[in-house]
Amino acid sequence: MKIGVISDIHVDINYKENDTIEDALIKVIQDMSIDVMIIAGDISNDYTKSIQVIDYIESKTGCKCLFVPGNHDLWNIHHEEIAHTDDIYNTFQAHDSCLCGKPYPLNEDYVVIGDIGWYDYSFGSDNYDHTVYEVGYHQERQWQDKNYIHWHMSDQEKTLELYDKLAKQIAQHQDKNIIFVTHMVTDSNFTVPLPNDTWEYFNAYLGSEQYGHLFKENVKHIIMGHVHYRFGLLKHNQEYSCRCLNYRTQWENEHETLKNIQDTMKIITI
Repeated sequence: MKIGVISDIHVDINYKENDTIEDALIKVIQDMSIDVMIIAGDISNDYTKSIQVIDYIESKTGCKCLFVPGNHDLWNIHHEEIAHTDDIYNTFQAHDSCLCGKPYPLNEDYVVIGDIGWYDYSFGSDNYDHTVYEVGYHQERQWQDKNYIHWHMSDQEKTLELYDKLAKQIAQHQDKNIIFVTHMVTDSNFTVPLPNDTWEYFNAYLGSEQYGHLFKENVKHIIMGHVHYRFGLLKHNQEYSCRCLNYRTQWENEHETLKNIQDTMKIITI
């Protein structure tokens, strides 16, 4: 079985007439004979669009397209009437291909477990306390989750809630090999390297070091996104992967959509 992995495809920000991300991704899925896709969040800035993209990919390829939402997917920027982010999250969770709360068995040996994850500022510098991180404003830049995401609980509480949810699912699948998926970063090696005056602060919003405690021996692959890296490492015989497509403006050539998707895509064979 061939499993494709990608994240941060941002189909709306990256939209280009006659050269859409979703159509190029469909071609890569077909050309590479991928059996199951995993998208680790940030499909678009509108949850209705993100769901449409998942449905479109599945309808055109016949390939199961598992996903977790990213922070952009949860924004209410186009739906100001939605005052509680749980309403958007629950809509995603109800989708058949969303991993949130629903481990997906690939075969007798492997299962995919995932959720968005969240951040608790543990990757941020100790030069700032939590009250500063709660504001999300630094060097005239606003962390936009503070405007468009409303959990009605603290970031630390949300991180723990999702940690507990994932821990229970892992405990229920101790007899399986696990492919673990979050949008948020789960290992400090994937934060922006320091010294960096900007990211000394904004690393706080990339994820949580707590999630690393979930990775028992049967967790074989750890997939993440969010930080716009294309990077991987092997640690304790576990493979960590961050395969972000990113914005066109971050590509070497913003016209090479197909090539960038091919270069970004990771294949896991089981």
